[in-house]
Amino acid sequence: NNRETEVLRLLVQGLANKEIAAQMEISESAVKNAIQQLFAKTGVRARSQLVRVALAANWSGWRSNSTEASCEAGNVRPIKRLAGLA
Repeated sequence: NNRETEVLRLLVQGLANKEIAAQMEISESAVKNAIQQLFAKTGVRARSQLVRVALAANWSGWRSNSTEASCEAGNVRPIKRLAGLA
């Protein structure tokens, strides 16, 4: 889902729901819904885990130019599920 992909990209950049909504020109409810869908697809339950999994996947488009963090997921299953979003 393109919306979920964009929401996750902006989450990785550190934006809050309100900022994501403004940048994407959608409601905060739509942002929250996209995040919930990402939680369901990856099996994680927190934004920080979602960002960690996205960074660990080192997937093109997930990492912003200003985000050079490197982390290990410790759980391969969510990374494989993220691959299905492309």
